[in-house]
Amino acid sequence: MRLLNTTSYRLESFDGEFKPKYAILSHTWGNQEVLFEDIENYENLDWRRKSAWAKVEGSCRQASLDGYDYIWIDTCCINKSSSTELSEAINSMYQWYRSSAVCYAFLEDVQDLPDLSASRWLTRGWTLQELIAPETVLFYNKDWRLLGDRFELAPQISHQTKIGMDVLTRGHIVDGKSQRAHIIGRLGYCSSCGVFDRSLESILGRFCAAQKMTWASHRETTREEDVAYCLLGLFQVNMTPIYGEGSHAFWRLQEEITKRWNDQSILVWHIPPNDASLFFDGSSYASSLFAGHPNSFQLSLSHYVQQRWAPQSYVQKTTRMEMAPGKLALTALLCPISTVPSHEDKRIAILDCVMGDDLKSRPALLLKRLPGPEEVYHLLMRHVCCIVEPPGLMRPIDIRQAKMERISIVDDAHNASSDPYHYGLLHSQITKFNQRDSQYGIRDTFPRWIDNDSHTLPPSPLYAVVFEDMSSISFVLWRQIPEYRCSIMSLREVYNEAPFRIDYLKVECTVATVMRGLRCSSKFLTAFGASIFPRSRTSRLLGAPGPTQRLVSVNVTEGVPFLDARVCEVEVDISIPDDNEGEWSLALEDDPIISEAGGQR
Repeated sequence: MRLLNTTSYRLESFDGEFKPKYAILSHTWGNQEVLFEDIENYENLDWRRKSAWAKVEGSCRQASLDGYDYIWIDTCCINKSSSTELSEAINSMYQWYRSSAVCYAFLEDVQDLPDLSASRWLTRGWTLQELIAPETVLFYNKDWRLLGDRFELAPQISHQTKIGMDVLTRGHIVDGKSQRAHIIGRLGYCSSCGVFDRSLESILGRFCAAQKMTWASHRETTREEDVAYCLLGLFQVNMTPIYGEGSHAFWRLQEEITKRWNDQSILVWHIPPNDASLFFDGSSYASSLFAGHPNSFQLSLSHYVQQRWAPQSYVQKTTRMEMAPGKLALTALLCPISTVPSHEDKRIAILDCVMGDDLKSRPALLLKRLPGPEEVYHLLMRHVCCIVEPPGLMRPIDIRQAKMERISIVDDAHNASSDPYHYGLLHSQITKFNQRDSQYGIRDTFPRWIDNDSHTLPPSPLYAVVFEDMSSISFVLWRQIPEYRCSIMSLREVYNEAPFRIDYLKVECTVATVMRGLRCSSKFLTAFGASIFPRSRTSRLLGAPGPTQRLVSVNVTEGVPFLDARVCEVEVDISIPDDNEGEWSLALEDDPIISEAGGQR
C-alpha cells in the first residue's frame, strides 16, 4: 500500500501488517487529476498546475492539521499501468477505507448544506463504499469548510440514497450531535444515546443482497465494469477485474455472491421496462438467472426485499446455493400453480426472504419443468417479480401442496442452444444409412446439420429427416425424451398432422411448407410430437406396390458412452420389400408429390 506524505508530497510504500495511521480522501474524478506518474516525477513540478492539485493540496493540509502524516488518494497512490497492482487495489479498496482513521468527503459542487442533495458525490458508484466503510466520514465543501460528519448528515443522506440509518450511524440514535459526542463506555454502551455499540459487519449482516443492490441502483460509473467492481467490498467477495468484459462483470459479481452467501434474495429482480436493452440487445451479457444492472433490484416505490426473520425453531432449513456451468442449484418451497393440465409442468419456487412492505409475503420464481428425470427448471416471465401473498390478494395457489425440493434452474445464456427446452438432450447422428437398389437422398433436415459430413444434428425435442427419390418422399422422425421413439411418415401424413395447416389459408403440401412450420413454431413441435409418436413404428413400406416400393427401417438408440460422451445414434435402412411385407404398405396413388411451385409431378 502506498501513502502520500502530507508534508513532502512524496509516495511511501508500506508492506506487511504495519501501516501508520492515515487519512483517506473520497471525491469524484474530474479533468486534470494528479496521477501516480505525476507524483513519481517529483522534480518536474508542471503537474502542480493541474486543476486537481488544489484538491490534493487541500486534503493533505487538512490531514496534517488533524495530526496525520499520511493520506491515501486513489488518483495518485495506485500505479494503474500495472494490472496486478490495479487488481489488488480494487479488491482491497474497501478495507483500506475501513482501516482509515478518518475519511474526508470532498464535495467540490457544494457550497452550503442545502446543496448536498444535488451533489454528484451521492450519485457515483465508487463513493458508495467510501460512504459506508470508514469509521468516521467528514464532509467538506468546495472551499474545505466542514459541513458535518456522517452522523450529523445521516438524515439527509439516507433520504437521498435510501441507505438505512443504522448503516450510516452504526446503530446510534440520531440526536443532532456529532459522532464525537457518541462515546462508547467500558461496557460497550453509548454515553449519548445509550445504545450498545455494534460493528459495521454485524449491521450490514442484517441487510440481504437485494437490499444492498438497491443502494447502488441509481449510481453511475464511467466504466461499465466498475458497476460490479465498486461493490466487491460491500459483499465481501473478490474478483479479478477484466476491463473490456462489459456487463459480464456484474453477472460475475452475482455469481461470487451466490458462492459466498446463501442469500436467495439475489434472485429477486426484474427487468425495468425502459432498460430492457441492457439485457437483450445482443451486445451485452444476457442471463436469465442474474440481473444485468443494480437498478433491476429496485422493484417499485412500495416493494422491496428483506431477510426473513423467524423464530429459531421455524427457520427454513436450506442447503447452500451452488453454481455449475449453465445452472444454479438451490433448495426452495416448490408449489404447483394450477390444476389446469396445460400448466401441470409449471411451479412456483418460494424464496427464503420476505417483502419488506408485507412481512407475510414472499417473492417467488415462476418455473417450467424441463423434460427429463431430474428436477431441472427454466425461468419464465423474468421481466416481472412474482409475490406469494396471503389469501385473497392474488390467484389462489394451494400452499398445502408446497414441498421443500432441491432443484436446478437453467441459465439460458449458458446453454449451447438458445432454446431452454433443449436442456438434457443429446446430439443425434445418423451413423448408418444403407440402401440397396435405391436412389434415395437426404433432401432436408430439422434441425439443420451442424456437421454435414458426419450427419450430425444438434440437440432438439424433435428431429425430422426428409428422404427423397424420383417417385416418393418420406419423413423419418424421432425424439429422445421421455423415451426414444421414432416414426416413418409420408409427406401427406406429415402435412395432415401439421397444426399450422388451415384450409382457408391454402397452405400448400410441400416439403418447404412443413419444414418452415417446424422451424418457426415451438407450439407446432409440441403438438406435432404428441400426435405422431403414439403411432410410433420402426419399419414401414412406402410407395405403391410395385418395383418402386421400398421398405424403410429405422433404429434409434443412445450409443455406448465413452469418456462421458453420449450420442443419440440413428440407423436408417432402405431396401426392396419381400412379398410378405405388403401388410405395412402405404399406398400413395392418391397422394401425388407436390413440387415447390405447388404443381404435381
